[in-house]
Amino acid sequence: MGKLLKLFIVVIVVFGLVSCGKKHKNNQNDNITKRENLNVNSKTNTENLLLANKIANEQDTFSLVEMKLNLKLNSSQQNLSLSGNMRIAYDSIIWMNFSMMGIEGARAKLTPDSVFFIVPIKKLYFKGSYSYLKNIFPLDVDFYTVQNLFLDRFFIFPKNDFSLLEKYFNADKQNDILKIVSDENYEKNFLVTQDVSINTQNNKVLTNLLSMPSQKRSLEIYYSSFTESSSHVLPFNIEFKTGDAVISIVYSKVVYGKKTTYPFKIPANYTPISTK
Repeated sequence: MGKLLKLFIVVIVVFGLVSCGKKHKNNQNDNITKRENLNVNSKTNTENLLLANKIANEQDTFSLVEMKLNLKLNSSQQNLSLSGNMRIAYDSIIWMNFSMMGIEGARAKLTPDSVFFIVPIKKLYFKGSYSYLKNIFPLDVDFYTVQNLFLDRFFIFPKNDFSLLEKYFNADKQNDILKIVSDENYEKNFLVTQDVSINTQNNKVLTNLLSMPSQKRSLEIYYSSFTESSSHVLPFNIEFKTGDAVISIVYSKVVYGKKTTYPFKIPANYTPISTK
């Protein structure tokens, strides 16, 4: 599997480098940010969780958004830089393409139940469900997780069920920063942990730390350079860390509400990517 193809799969699901389905051997325990223990009384915790629910219910909404982006990957295995475009029809389609030195290297279309991508320079394609991606990555990847990560939306991983906040999470607010941390029972029941910090001034996530301790897998996401456009706020810088790999994304020329197309066709002479 070529470098660009591996990177493209990483970009789609944002969960670490793989080599033809084999698990990454890096010791991620050395790369996981230490989790915080929040010491808050019951009343304060309840108030802060109510605020978290309020933020969840009042998140920025829009139907269409498109942007240009630059992406850089730095890891012990490789360093790559790509330019690209992303178009999102909210809860419906995520479309992306990436180029290197002006040549299109990959294109993808994600829907809530399917994943499609092509690698023109290799004449390869993939079409299938998210179950294939879940076979590669132990974290529960779906369309809505990818969408939330790219758009910096507050969500509960992996079910995105905000009713779980009161039962399994603790929250503390210092100045304008609200910190939300899953408890040990959440890990026991869902095999994952989540730590989130939110700027209550704009209701945008600053950090989102996701991990699956039993698998020694983690993903850290950091958002910065928040910019307002057409009454919407979006971070123009996103950094993903997993293992020893760091993926940095810089957005530019963000446009909301513009009707667009999502061109995607698999040429007849392309070969399917092996899922074995």
